[in-house]
Amino acid sequence: MVDYRIREYRDEDYEAVREMFATGMSEYVPALCVHVLKQPWVILVLACTFCVLLTSSKSLLLPILAITLLLAMGRQLLGYFWTMYIEHCLKEDLLDIRTTYMGSKGSCFWVAEADECVVGTVAARPSDHQKGELMLKRMSVRKDYRGLGIAKALCQAVICFAQQQGCSAVVLNTLMVQDEARLMYERVGFEKYRDDVLPTVYGRLANVTISKYRVPGLCGPMAPYRIRQYEDGDYEAVRAMFARGITEHAPAAYVHMLTRPQAQLFFLALFLAVLAASGSLLVSLVAVLLALAGGWFFVRSLWIGYVQQSLRSDLLDIQRSYLEPANSCFWVAEAEGAVVGMVGAVLPVDPSERGRALELKRMSVGREHRGRGIARALCRTVIRFAQERGHSAVVLSTSMVQDSAQRLYESVGFRRVSEGSPSRLASFLQFSVFYYRYEIPGSR
Repeated sequence: MVDYRIREYRDEDYEAVREMFATGMSEYVPALCVHVLKQPWVILVLACTFCVLLTSSKSLLLPILAITLLLAMGRQLLGYFWTMYIEHCLKEDLLDIRTTYMGSKGSCFWVAEADECVVGTVAARPSDHQKGELMLKRMSVRKDYRGLGIAKALCQAVICFAQQQGCSAVVLNTLMVQDEARLMYERVGFEKYRDDVLPTVYGRLANVTISKYRVPGLCGPMAPYRIRQYEDGDYEAVRAMFARGITEHAPAAYVHMLTRPQAQLFFLALFLAVLAASGSLLVSLVAVLLALAGGWFFVRSLWIGYVQQSLRSDLLDIQRSYLEPANSCFWVAEAEGAVVGMVGAVLPVDPSERGRALELKRMSVGREHRGRGIARALCRTVIRFAQERGHSAVVLSTSMVQDSAQRLYESVGFRRVSEGSPSRLASFLQFSVFYYRYEIPGSR
């Protein structure tokens, strides 16, 4: 076991810190290339290019060489953009570390030292987006010193610093290709509360996702909120929140559709059919692009249709659907006078579950209020309500693309018991709904 210590940054650490950051970030280029290659549109472009060259040249060697050249160019292009990002960071906060982190109130920079050299770094500065939060930045550990607990110790140094500063939470951003970092953060106690696509053209094209993590509640509740029973004045806010919360999953459902072999074969067949009929590569590509656009509008219309159906059913008259029947209720989470979350509880549709379980429905939390424990508190409200009325379980369903919801339910104690497709079309596209169950302890 290597002895190491965590200490504050010194000026003589400057070159080692910058070199470690650049080296650590460069490691992710291969993983990023693999991620980009998995994107449906990239697979489609490569397949179409191969088929066109194979058809026109009657040679297998030429399309293979062309694909190899495209892959090599793509690798160089990704490496170039990644190097630009590293250089941007080195010219930004890492250009003058002392001024940025050591000379600013509420900021600090630490290094891990072992064998008389710097083997790890981490920084903290106040968040630009939420007052009272501390942003963890520039976490890096030398490759030959990983697995020794250094990264965890650096995280704990930031968390302790945040507590001393009276911060309500520590937040951080990490890329979807940084799997080891994400696992480490979750073990330390960080909870993922949001995924955002990198807001650049190449970020959207490559579907580069930034995961946002948070350690909440360092000095009491992050912000005051209360859970109360639904009132008529909440009607419009509840319906609007439900609609926004559901439709935000349409892009994930569309990406899921594009990753299905059935969809990829359809687009490839369309490309080849139009190419054979028109003899024009441009017309074939336009046809595929139109089909992709049509697929997006079709998927989005399915989600909008589900929203409209729900708004015309139980959410049309919330009082009658949830507050008048026995063993049903509807709650909202309120913060600063506004509705920021909601959940309902009703008797399950399945007759065999009636009298034994309640169904959790319409769970939603406003995007800007996620990561504060509101959804967890709403879940526990439903569980407590079911327990008080003598039920032995709480059941719910959620779609396969709602990853954050699945993690939340599983962290509360729900377990997945089955899955199924809501329609023949969903079954064809391998789109499933997951069914969860929470067994209330001590119930009979």
